[in-house]
Amino acid sequence: MPIPKGPRFGLLTTLSYIRNPYGFFERTVSRYGQPFGCHTMGGPLVLSGRPEDVKDIFRADPMIFEPWNVDMLEPVLGSNSVILTSGTKHREYRKLLTPPFHGQRMRSYAQRMATAAHDCASEWLEGENFRAYKFTQSVSLEVILDTVFGVTDPAVRGELKALLPELLDLGNGLPMFLKFLRLPVIPSWRRFTAVRKKTDRLIRRQIHDRALADDGGDDILSMLLRAEYDDGSRMEELEVRDQLLSILSAGHETTAIAMAWTLYWLHRHPEKLDRLLEEISQRAPTGDPEALTQIPYLDAVVNESLRIHPVIPDVPRKLCQDAELMGCKLKAGTSVGAVAFLTHRDPDIYEEPEKWIPERFLDRKFTPFEFYPFGGGNRRCIGAAFASFEAKVVLGTILTSYRFQLLDNRPLSVERRHVTLMPQGGVRMKYLGQR
Repeated sequence: MPIPKGPRFGLLTTLSYIRNPYGFFERTVSRYGQPFGCHTMGGPLVLSGRPEDVKDIFRADPMIFEPWNVDMLEPVLGSNSVILTSGTKHREYRKLLTPPFHGQRMRSYAQRMATAAHDCASEWLEGENFRAYKFTQSVSLEVILDTVFGVTDPAVRGELKALLPELLDLGNGLPMFLKFLRLPVIPSWRRFTAVRKKTDRLIRRQIHDRALADDGGDDILSMLLRAEYDDGSRMEELEVRDQLLSILSAGHETTAIAMAWTLYWLHRHPEKLDRLLEEISQRAPTGDPEALTQIPYLDAVVNESLRIHPVIPDVPRKLCQDAELMGCKLKAGTSVGAVAFLTHRDPDIYEEPEKWIPERFLDRKFTPFEFYPFGGGNRRCIGAAFASFEAKVVLGTILTSYRFQLLDNRPLSVERRHVTLMPQGGVRMKYLGQR
């Protein structure tokens, strides 16, 4: 049962995919079509962005899959991560983790998100240059420390603000992709293990202290400690730790990157920014954070940024048994993936797909197999609604309060940060002052 035709060189294919995934996908599809197969360091992989193939993957029995490349993510997330587990355990974790990221609980965080945006923006001086990604990353981290960790102690907050971004930065190194580089003599791996240990001690202390306090807090850590499985038992300390690291990793950078891209595109198209500001003035004249999330054009603006630059370009999973998918008979051990980058730029779905046109999301509702920036099936990101909600609150807040200028109007390429792709250079902007 051979996989479809595609690149056949394991190390070269893997490095090409790591360094320039957009170029890799475009070259490979141009030569082989879809679906295409390739032999990577992690084994055979079959990828496609055709909606019918995406549907095949997302609607398949989840029990035939296990997470893809666990070895690559486990050093950062831990073995109990909802992202890295499968079967019954994965289903149980999702059930416990889902409630805090939806509904009224999520909406109750709106004011805190807006406050975090203002607090981070208060550091700017008029005329100061900054990188949009660094700003949105700071806001996202503040939101996580507040809503997820519930940290109020300034000293602990300072420690986490220093350690968590460094952990994610070091988690972007080659040893994560190439396991044979995980040696004490490799400086980046040695530094990663040291930071990981410090972070582990700090997070476990937070878990222990919060469990002892049992004060009914409304942060996500407190809710996880109170959450019960069907049999009435609760998660162990290490399980909670790994879920917190998963939320941090999946939610911090992805939301920050999406917001940075949106700032870039809005300032490349000032007429779109003007339309957005006009709609906000009509629908949320007082700047109420929750009201911002109900503005259709702001929703369209964020979605269009996620379409043209999906933060995670593909979402593979590995078969744990033989299966027929995408018209191919595939052996257990083969990984399959839906490529959002290819789907989101398919001209049969999106007219002029290379152009940033938010209005397309007002004119049409796309299926979950045509637009899936947060993945799909039983592994769709648990925090998808939370991330979208946060992006709209933060963007609506800062765009109606402050003025900016894009310093470089040229098209931006992407650079990889572990499994995510961010705008190269972080989007250079200038702060022009308050509105």
